[in-house]
Formats: sequence, structure tokens, C-alpha cells
Amino acid sequence: ARRLKYASLLLFFNAKPAAVATLLVSVTGGVLSYHYEVLPPPRWAISIGYLTFVIFLFFWQNFRDIFRRPRLAFLDKFTIPQEDEEVKERCILGLAGFLTCSRQFLILWSEPYIDRIWCIYELTTFMRLHGGKRPVHAIPVDLPLLLLVHSGWWFAVRLLSTLVYVHMET
Repeated sequence: ARRLKYASLLLFFNAKPAAVATLLVSVTGGVLSYHYEVLPPPRWAISIGYLTFVIFLFFWQNFRDIFRRPRLAFLDKFTIPQEDEEVKERCILGLAGFLTCSRQFLILWSEPYIDRIWCIYELTTFMRLHGGKRPVHAIPVDLPLLLLVHSGWWFAVRLLSTLVYVHMET
């Protein structure tokens, strides 16, 4: 579950820049391949697009931090001690201070989310503090797994079609 939550955060914060970078690299690669014949044929150059997407998906925040102030995130599961009930209760009561400073609220949605009282407390406090003027986002934690399966399937089909095409040329 932790890996899926991490992957959900990667998608939320890095998928758009990764898609834009992939588009720019793919268009540039296409121009260089077709007009200047600098790169290998397009059927092999597609892997450059996949590689660009993966690099930007995993490292976009590092690239972004070079030019802009780093983004900060409050993760209640990691920030609030889960072992000591007294400390946990004090931290939950202090959540309003963090939520007041927050620009947006992201829910990593899983079935037990609605059963956790402090999760509902966080959401209602955020909405009440900001009067609906700041965005609330929800991402199902299973979404990265679905996208991974779809991307793997698409990559396998693309690779197979390329191999068939190369075999037919020879």
C-alpha cells in the first residue's frame, strides 16, 4: 500500500510535466529523425519517449527544485506518531494549524479512508477553514497500478509490432 501511495503522489505532482517533456522530446526526435536523419528510425526512437516520461515522473521535483522553491507536503500518516496514543491525539488536535497554511488538499483514496475519524476531521477542517476556495483533490491509490498495467501492455504491443516490422524487413 505504501508503494501505491508513493506512486499516487508521483502521478499527482509529476505526471503533467512528464507528459509535456515526453511530447517535446518526441516532437524534437521526430523532426531530427525525419528531416535530418540524426536519430535512429522512429520505430526505435519511441523508447526515448518512454524513457523521458519515466525520468520526469520520478525526478521532476528534483529538476523543479533547481529553479523554484521546493514544494512541501504534510503527510499525516508519517508525521503523526502512530504508536503513542497521547502524542497522536495532540498531533491530531494540532492539524488545524497545518491545514490553515495549506494551499490544497490531496486525498489518497482507499476504502478505509472514510472509516478513519481523523481523515474526515482533516477534510472537514480544511473545507471549513478555506470555505471551498482552495482545491480538494482525490486520487484512488489503485490508479498507479492500473496505469502501470496499461502502460506495460501498451509497451509490449508496441515492442512486438516493432519486432514484427523489423523481421518483415529482413
